[in-house]
Order: sequence, then C-alpha cells, then structure tokens
Amino acid sequence: MITIKDVAREANVSPTTVSQVVNGNRPTSESAKIRVQEAIKKLGYIPNENARSLNMKNTHTIGILTDEESDFLFAEILGGIESVSYAKQYHILLLSIKQFGGNFEKAMNFLYRKRIEGIIYVSSFTSDKNLSLMSKIEIPFIFANCPGSENSDSVIPNNYEGGRIAALHLIEKGCNNFAMIAGPEDRPSSNDRKRGYIDELVSNNKNINDDLIFHGEMDYNTGYNATKQFISSKKKFDALFCANDLIAAGALNAISETRLKCPKDIKIVGYDNKEFCEIWPTPITSIQSPLTDLGEQAGKILFERIEKRQEKSTEQEKFTPQQALIMPRLIERVTTNK
Repeated sequence: MITIKDVAREANVSPTTVSQVVNGNRPTSESAKIRVQEAIKKLGYIPNENARSLNMKNTHTIGILTDEESDFLFAEILGGIESVSYAKQYHILLLSIKQFGGNFEKAMNFLYRKRIEGIIYVSSFTSDKNLSLMSKIEIPFIFANCPGSENSDSVIPNNYEGGRIAALHLIEKGCNNFAMIAGPEDRPSSNDRKRGYIDELVSNNKNINDDLIFHGEMDYNTGYNATKQFISSKKKFDALFCANDLIAAGALNAISETRLKCPKDIKIVGYDNKEFCEIWPTPITSIQSPLTDLGEQAGKILFERIEKRQEKSTEQEKFTPQQALIMPRLIERVTTNK
C-alpha cells in the first residue's frame, strides 16, 4: 500500500508537509507543494478521509466491493462476513462495481472516500490493473474468493484440491477415459481446478486426451456445445469434470439427447454445488467450497488489520500477508452414484 510516508520520501519532505498539502490546512512553500503533488501523482497515492481529521472517531464501517452481487455464491460469502462484522459491532457498506459501469477504479475510490476502515473485495477474478489500484490505498483490505498479489491478504477456495477430489472420485467410480470442460484460459480458479484434476489422474496412471479438454465460458451453453462436440468426435470418455455446475447442467442435457445415459455411460462432476444441483432432473454431483467459512475468515483477517492499525504503535510493524485456503468437499448425487 502507498502511504503518506512513501509520498514524503519521494518528495523529499516530511510526512507532516504531505499532510498539510493534502488537507490544505496550513501554508506550505510552493516548491514543496509542487513536489508533493508530483509525488502523489507518480505513486498513485489516494488520501484517506479518515486521516484528514485526527479528532475524527472511528466510523465502525467496512466496505465490501463486488461485481457478483446477484450470485448465490456471493450471498454465502457475505453471510460469513456479516457474522463477523455483527460480532465486532461494525456496519457494512456494500457497493457493486456495476453501479459505476464496471469501472473498478471509480467504485473503489467512491467506497474508500466514505471514511470506511477497511475493504473486502469479493470476486472470482481480478485483473493486474485492479491489483495495482488496490495496492495504493492506505487502509486495510483483503481479497475474498480471488487471489490478490503476493503482498496482499487473501482468502480463496483451494480450487486445485477441488479438481483433485473430482478426479479421485471418478477414478474410484471405475472410470477410465476422462474429459473436462474448463472455463476461460485466463480464469485462475478454472485453471487451478483443471491442474488439480490432471495431476491426480497422472498420479493414478490415468491419461486425459487433449482433444477432450475444452475451454469456454462458465455457462450452460459451453457445457452443452462442448459435450456435443466430444460425442460427435467419437472420442471415448466415461468421466466428465465440469468447471462449474452450469457447465455440468448443459453437459447433462446434451447427453440426454443421445442414446448415452448418465451415470451409466458417462459420470459427471460439477463445481460450486449450486442450489439447482439437488433438483436437476438428474441431480448433479458437485464440489462445494464452504464459502460462509471463507467470508468469516476474510472478515477476521480484515478486523485483525483494523485493530492493529487502531493501536497506533510508534513502531511500524513489518507487514506479513495472510493468504488462507478454504478446503472443498464432494457432494455426491446421481450423476456419479452408479
């Protein structure tokens, strides 16, 4: 995070001078003012309104920034964050990036300037640009459900382990020919699931034909079209791992339009354990990440940071990022139980 001390060092002035320029509450020499303004622009420093008044009380509010507010997975994460916030007697300010036309920087700055004491960014994916913007804020923040930078706090599902569990389950069910429908190749969560799946197959002396690995969007149509393509290719497969449950649902419907049967001929494992898995015509075996636990863990780490910040220790403690993994589990249903 870029701090007022970083700006002072860059401008070759004291932190007090930087504060005076930012707040405009005391006269400062023109040369110092220019150097500070140039340093702020160069480093991308974002002044925190909490710091603009030493007499201002804590707001007891944290911000949650997301682009997935309509997803039930986000609701589970939010539930975990809320339980921790309630115990700490903190309010939550929830903000969707979509309210700002998808402009992450505008959304983050709006949230940051509301005098919140910390930010939790909840998403399944973040860009290098967004990682850079987050690193410049001066209050505690944490990434939830998506990896941050190596120098930031994060809590994410262990997607690699989820892929490994899926492969092992299909092997135990007697499958010998394996396929996978993955998400976009730039999606870390999907790539980790794919890597865990393949690594577990290899460790059990099982192979996967490259022609039976398909990358596409994380949606129903991808599952349907990819499965149709697999079947048309005449490549033999009796196990199909899907990067999420929507893909699995599409795959199931594609299979239902042929003479093949699930689970007799092809066994399917999805991912996320969405609510429809249990009520789908053929209930879907899926990998579940305990996302409420993920939200709770993210909240606990954030509040640890906030509390340490409030102690106002004269010694600057070395920042050691906390990067936690939440372990997934298999929910077995009809698509693999025969």
